[in-house]
Amino acid sequence: MTRKQIIEIFQALTLSEKESLLTELQTMVTIEKNSPPKSPLEIAWKEIQRNIKMLSFYSYIDDQIEITMIWDICEDLIKSDVLKNEAWDLKEKILKEIIQNDFFDYYSIFDPMKDLMEALCTTPKENLLCADLIYQIGSGYIKQYGAKIYKQYGKPEKYYDYLKQCLNNNLEPYLELIEYYRNINADKAAEIAELGLKKCHGEQTELFIYLIQYEQMKGNEENIARLIRSAKCRKRRVDVAKVQEQIFLKE
Repeated sequence: MTRKQIIEIFQALTLSEKESLLTELQTMVTIEKNSPPKSPLEIAWKEIQRNIKMLSFYSYIDDQIEITMIWDICEDLIKSDVLKNEAWDLKEKILKEIIQNDFFDYYSIFDPMKDLMEALCTTPKENLLCADLIYQIGSGYIKQYGAKIYKQYGKPEKYYDYLKQCLNNNLEPYLELIEYYRNINADKAAEIAELGLKKCHGEQTELFIYLIQYEQMKGNEENIARLIRSAKCRKRRVDVAKVQEQIFLKE
């Protein structure tokens, strides 16, 4: 909403409404004048909130100047190196707002908000606290960012627990989980590979390679033969030559 629009709304009020509003505004100004000096992060976040509020008045969000302004504020904050000196209580408050609002994706500022979230956490402890917040109050698709933080900062089991919730027709989570479990729980890795054969509609070569190697380790020739037959029946999804090369099998 522009200054002109605000004035037009004010002019439409009755005299008593104008007087009441002016009294409230004066109270707000007095409180702000008498409040303690704000830190750089407080000042920047207040400006970001003001621009988000302005965006909420537009019928169409794309290409509004406020989006660019928010980008600039976030970039300046991150480059200034002041965030490491800010109190965690303030950082936590801002992180909660960012996470609860899905990085304000609705206002086309997902990327600067994600960048700011990452920059606010300047120590391993703060990063893990941020991951906890994401898991406590974040929506489903936001949790992937918390999972990656857990993996990066020494809690990989939480990352892989998240991946297990994402097993659909996308091959990558299966391969990550297989690689993670292959040396600590080969049976679990095989279970995940079998699930991948059922649910992945695309490339399946690596799944077959792991399962055949697993059965070789167990010495189960019958299952090996079954898997090879199954791989040959899925030539559109399986590179049979690669399977045979990797497991040292020949016709």
